[in-house]
Amino acid sequence: MKIQPTKEVLISKDIEEFGAQGQDGRLAESDHMIIADKDFTIFANKSDITKFLAIIGQPISSISAPSTSLFTSLQTQPSQSYSSSSFYFHTVFDAPIPLCQFNFCKDAIDMIEQENAGGNSENSEQLSFEIFHRMFGAKLLKTEMQIKYDTDSWKKTDYLCEIQGHKIGVSVTRTVDRAPPNDFTEEKATVLLGKKLFGVCVSNIGVREEDKWERQILHCWSQTPAQAQMMQNAFESFHPRLREKTIIIFTIAGNHKWIFRQQRRTDP
Repeated sequence: MKIQPTKEVLISKDIEEFGAQGQDGRLAESDHMIIADKDFTIFANKSDITKFLAIIGQPISSISAPSTSLFTSLQTQPSQSYSSSSFYFHTVFDAPIPLCQFNFCKDAIDMIEQENAGGNSENSEQLSFEIFHRMFGAKLLKTEMQIKYDTDSWKKTDYLCEIQGHKIGVSVTRTVDRAPPNDFTEEKATVLLGKKLFGVCVSNIGVREEDKWERQILHCWSQTPAQAQMMQNAFESFHPRLREKTIIIFTIAGNHKWIFRQQRRTDP
């Protein structure tokens, strides 16, 4: 499914180029939803949010371990074949002020103060939760190192939250780290998303009963509409067993480099 551009300029040039779009295609202007605060704004489609909230409330069957061949074997699947257990939609993020001036909720502040499993993803993970808190009323249950697995070395989910009374695991990824946006390719999108989806499947299996979530979200940050399109193409190309039970939320964040490069929290 090709992402179609929109002519309306509602938040930033990214919306002009991209136009938030869900799995069912380009939606009418009346479906636009803007969640705006003084620190940042999120643009989405109301019908996507409605479907998302309906899907997370659906029970899922037991999840079987994927074979490693699913990580490397790609089979193009038409988007209309998706079941309600596999769903994605797009959003756009914009902020007029630096991260250090954001009015984070208490849970998001607690998250950044907790130990994580390493890497340079604190900014993107904290902002991911804050967005879900404002959009869906998410409540933080456990951070990455607080979630219990069968072994300490098990692949981990970034945080566990509650949305509309349901336990949801969330993994966060970014399409760019140190490389310029134009260096991102279809091949890199396939490798990155395949690795993350495989990790999601494994963490679904290994999480202990006390922390077991009902569904998992993969929140994917992209700098440009082109990157988001590549990630969507990659998602649609994977074997259904690697896609199933996962909801992907793509968020375009433009030139806010601190999301992608873990810059100092005082940087714009």
